Amino acid sequence: MKKLLYLSICILSVISISCNSQSKDQAEIIEVFNTVNTAASQRNGQVIYNNLTTEAIKYYEAMLVKVNDRNISGTITDKMNMTTALILFSREELKNMDAKSFIISLYDNSIVDEEKQNAINAAKLGSIKITGDDAVAALGPMDAIDFKKEDGKWKFNILSLLRPSNRLFGQFKTDNNLSDKDIIEAFLLSNEALMKNTKLPVDSILPLL
Repeated sequence: MKKLLYLSICILSVISISCNSQSKDQAEIIEVFNTVNTAASQRNGQVIYNNLTTEAIKYYEAMLVKVNDRNISGTITDKMNMTTALILFSREELKNMDAKSFIISLYDNSIVDEEKQNAINAAKLGSIKITGDDAVAALGPMDAIDFKKEDGKWKFNILSLLRPSNRLFGQFKTDNNLSDKDIIEAFLLSNEALMKNTKLPVDSILPLL
């Protein structure tokens, strides 16, 4: 009987430790998400870079290579991001960047208008499922975003935001019978703040799409 009681206490202790660990991880994940959101609002690329997963950093590294090669390809969100880089930075500036400076510069120079600010402010995480060093958190009723623990710290895989972006663009394309080029051209021509100091005219960008 004593052995059974001891075993029960041990099991409860393990469950308690596990729950406490999950609770701590969840709090850290929420903190990382809020930190990245605040940094996006304040256009603080350094803070965003510090909280990105290795996978996300490698994505931007590959994007920089494509931009330098003028190879605008991938999903519509990929193309939108690469087009933005062509607008913001000269060919010489891009050639002198590495992945870190590219990421920081992209977010430091991003356009945060009222609509984007409202979207950032409204973004809240829902339920969080943690499996080892990986976590998935609900974001709104239809989407989820990913986090990964690297060297003991939770990082945000910002690439998971591409999923809802591509889904929304895809639906818009289908509903309006448009191409990626049509959407990107309309985005560029309607975005006065982005085009104000463009390093590359729209007429030079569109043939790349």
